[in-house]
Amino acid sequence: MGSNFSFDKRALEKLANDTMRDVARKAQPHFDRLYREHSGKPVAEVEPHVREVFRGLGWKADSPSEIRGYAEAVSRGERIVLKPERLRL
Repeated sequence: MGSNFSFDKRALEKLANDTMRDVARKAQPHFDRLYREHSGKPVAEVEPHVREVFRGLGWKADSPSEIRGYAEAVSRGERIVLKPERLRL
């Protein structure tokens, strides 16, 4: 019994890339607000706000150090720019 199923790898890759661009586009304003409101503040003060952003987006951090890394960047005055190719689902 044969199957007529075909898999279009390019179409799937395009869909995945488009999805990640959309995720980054929708999430960026949340990280921009985090930057505006908490840039230069102590890491310990920024961390709960990073967790709040993640929760609000329905994201889960891989580890506490991921949250801390974002908090450290904001604390140093760095704007976080989300790049679709670096996002993970």
